[in-house]
Amino acid sequence: MNYITFCWLISAIKVIQITDENGKKMKGEIRCNKIKNVVDAIKSKKNVYPAFAHVANYCYWNTKQSKPLTPSKLIENEKIDWYLVYDSDGDIAIKSRNQLNNEDYLLAEMFAEGEFVFDKICKIDIV
Repeated sequence: MNYITFCWLISAIKVIQITDENGKKMKGEIRCNKIKNVVDAIKSKKNVYPAFAHVANYCYWNTKQSKPLTPSKLIENEKIDWYLVYDSDGDIAIKSRNQLNNEDYLLAEMFAEGEFVFDKICKIDIV
């Protein structure tokens, strides 16, 4: 692999970060063919607090994106606790593995540090 290819690959990796009210972070790498759409949707919600789906008990940012037609690059893994997804409404959401359903489109495996807490003032960003 040459240097230009290496630099392109590094710049193509997009890391999403969610920060809770205590400064604890949850991070993951976006794995999607339509990565620019996902990144743009996340950037548009940078200073917007999430909503909560009270019945399903997960947080989401209202983005109403079209889900890609190609299958997700990710497959549900029992070793992963959290995922960034497009939910059934096309909103960007964080769901635990147990909350996933067939209508969710997996975008990233997420990893939380310490005692990460979902609350009404979580913030989402690309780092």
